[in-house]
Amino acid sequence: MKFSFVHIILGFIFMGFDSQHIMAQNEKLYASFNKDTIKIGEEVKFAFCYTHPKDYQVIFPDTTYDFSPFELVKKRPFTTATVANNSVDSVVYYLRTFKVQSFLQLRLPVIIINEYGDSTVVFSAAASVILKEQVGADLQKSFLKNDTAMVSVQLNFNYPYFLIFGIGGLASIFTVFVLFRKNIIRRYRLYVLRKSHLAFLKVYERLEKKLLAEKNISDLELAIGEWKIYLSRLETTPINTYTTTEIIGIFQNEELANTLQELDRSIYGSDVLQNFQKQLNVLKRFSVQRFQKKKKEVRNA
Repeated sequence: MKFSFVHIILGFIFMGFDSQHIMAQNEKLYASFNKDTIKIGEEVKFAFCYTHPKDYQVIFPDTTYDFSPFELVKKRPFTTATVANNSVDSVVYYLRTFKVQSFLQLRLPVIIINEYGDSTVVFSAAASVILKEQVGADLQKSFLKNDTAMVSVQLNFNYPYFLIFGIGGLASIFTVFVLFRKNIIRRYRLYVLRKSHLAFLKVYERLEKKLLAEKNISDLELAIGEWKIYLSRLETTPINTYTTTEIIGIFQNEELANTLQELDRSIYGSDVLQNFQKQLNVLKRFSVQRFQKKKKEVRNA
């Protein structure tokens, strides 16, 4: 039958009771490790028992006590056992050490408080344990070799986290889109409108400058073509395929009608280019007006 360290402590306690029947009022303080040798950092049990008259009030070391050369890991107290006029208080301290001394000792005190409030400190006999060496050779005589070469480490891709964050990100994007779908679509359409309008103005104004410098009818045709293509995108209607008469009928704008007719005479009637800059400004101003109208419609959608 295998006995644990706790069983040994309890056996000692009851052996103490037997001796107390013979030696009444005698006190006995017991301290012992559960093994003779330990390793650095290894946990070791330290049994601490005090047999005393039952009317004694005793205090054992707690977690604030300095257990040097050991460190306290935890403690396991036992309930006071009383038989006849004698009591036994006991506790097991779980200790460890990182000292490199080959021979370690520990003695602990018991504080006895009498009926007048005075106290007496009684120390146990020193219990000892031997530190087992892990390296048998003399390190000072050994030649240690440095190894500072870099070793490549393979990086492992964390697929579970990638999937979790990926799915979470997609779910967040979908949720935001569902909640703010109308606002997102509205802002996107306004962005596309503005970008298309600025691109048209850039090309149109470049053709204006070229026409002003060279006064070439082909450049005038190109400017009018860009204007029609832009209106086609803005109005989502194939205006670039319509005749001047059809465009006038769609927009019902007198200034635009007169301008388009004058431009037709200049292009098809081989007239000398006159007032073309004013006519091009009318087309550009009309396109800006249609852009502002379309932008307002999108905002109010």
